[in-house]
Amino acid sequence: MTRYLPLLVLSVLVASGCQREESIVQYKVAKQESAPEVPQTGARSQAWFFKLMGPADPVGARVIEFAELVRSVQILDSGPEFALPEGWSREAGGPMRFATLKLEGTDPPLEVAVSSLPYAPQLGDQYELDNLNRWRGQLGLEPLPAENWRGAAMDAKELLEFPSRDERILLVHLVGQTEQLPEARMLAAMFLPLTPAARPGPSSGSPPPAMSDSSGAGPGAPLTYTVPDGWQEIPPSPLRLASFAAESAAGKLDVSVSRLGGGGDLLPNINRWRGQVKLQPLTEEDLAAAVTDIEVGGLPAKYSVIQGEEQSILVAIVSQEDSKWFFKGQGPTAVVKAEQEHFETFLESIAFTAGQ
Repeated sequence: MTRYLPLLVLSVLVASGCQREESIVQYKVAKQESAPEVPQTGARSQAWFFKLMGPADPVGARVIEFAELVRSVQILDSGPEFALPEGWSREAGGPMRFATLKLEGTDPPLEVAVSSLPYAPQLGDQYELDNLNRWRGQLGLEPLPAENWRGAAMDAKELLEFPSRDERILLVHLVGQTEQLPEARMLAAMFLPLTPAARPGPSSGSPPPAMSDSSGAGPGAPLTYTVPDGWQEIPPSPLRLASFAAESAAGKLDVSVSRLGGGGDLLPNINRWRGQVKLQPLTEEDLAAAVTDIEVGGLPAKYSVIQGEEQSILVAIVSQEDSKWFFKGQGPTAVVKAEQEHFETFLESIAFTAGQ
């Protein structure tokens, strides 16, 4: 199968609206009681994501089924409804998912993650680029630059867009690699609202409104948190889900929240950060003394204070499903020491919610 064929097949099937009734078990999958609560503003105000990722050839062989799934999706106020292709089953979502769809009898198991995030129309194209780059990062691909990213993605046969009655559908096909898979493939679809309130207007040149000083993220975001006193929340970037700054006369603490597919093993990550503050690498035998077991958002985490002479780093790593969360604060050592208590309080405030 060529690199470009999956997206071509996806586009033809989704655009044509043709159906293979004999191959689909037709029933609507409504939100179960165990699924995350839909915000009162309604699921239609959210961006919805359907993502199938795994070994390149098995995922490529399921392109027709994935296209059928995407074509069947209806985003209602109560959440998405869709028809499962034959042989697929639905399981309740976890903290970061609305639902998980699994194909029976595959090894390794193939699954479609169904998730949502708040839609931010004020970000314009940047919202789509951020999510595309988030997925590219999960496959070890470099982020696309902001300039002409859409044209570059379409030329590479990684992105196609279709309008529908109530939303825009962006189809994504990526090939890369993960720590476990030397050749991995992703088929994904973004459903973005087309409601009047969600339509991006002409740019006024003004930045998005600042978030509350006391609490961060909104309903449906992948996590919530409390912003410590003295921290300033700054707009996220393609590689960061959240960013903060704490400034003083001694300098600035830069705090980042990111999530990566795979994310690497603990020792290489710790040694990479030690190198950033001019410390020697640790051995496997030294590692246990350099990290502390904590909980973040109810999940096990590793926490490390990496103190250099001039610069220091505070970092917590949380493993969740096939990805890792990184909560990192870096700055002059005096600032890091002064803000360590605030950073640890911030970690204690984290709660993982819906979306992926």
